[in-house]
Amino acid sequence: MVWVRHTARFKVEVIKTRIADFDLEYEEGESVMELLTEVAKGQRELFGLSAYVETLDTKLELAGVHSAPFTRSLTDRFFDGVLSDVVYEAIDEARDVLNELEAA
Repeated sequence: MVWVRHTARFKVEVIKTRIADFDLEYEEGESVMELLTEVAKGQRELFGLSAYVETLDTKLELAGVHSAPFTRSLTDRFFDGVLSDVVYEAIDEARDVLNELEAA
């Protein structure tokens, strides 16, 4: 688990997701080798983030948002801004779902 917060009614949780097939074709060959070397040496990580919002009382999952694969330095506590992006998107999606449920 990367990050978790509870409110009176909801839990927002972010986890790392493994990247099985990461498309590195857009990178130049030298950049790819440098990136893979840094990952192999443990200087960088290669993964995605997934954020989930669920209700505390029923454990109903209201939203699930997944980031594109990215890399980060091991000293980057903010996950290159991706953490805040997936949290915001998941909360926004959960609000939409709640509004739809209340309108029904």
